[in-house]
Amino acid sequence: LGSRLLATEDPVEATSIAETLDRLNQERQQMELEMLAQARAEADAELAGGTGPGIVVTASNSWHPGIVGLLASRLKEHARRPAFAIAFNANGIGTGS
Repeated sequence: LGSRLLATEDPVEATSIAETLDRLNQERQQMELEMLAQARAEADAELAGGTGPGIVVTASNSWHPGIVGLLASRLKEHARRPAFAIAFNANGIGTGS
């Protein structure tokens, strides 16, 4: 969609594509917020007993694999230590960052 938006000379098509991209971005941002809340809760539970582990590893089978990189980065900032986020698919195969 991004390349179509840049290539089109039709203002009506450009508006339609831009609106679609904006909607998709808002959906991604909402997914990221929900995933981050879950990951932070998991990390905070691990760290609640004191210093906690040297790294934080969070995972879920309901997370979108395309967002785990952003999630790991935000979690690293939150926990102030290396962080991994893993999204498992229905076959149990994980995609992580």
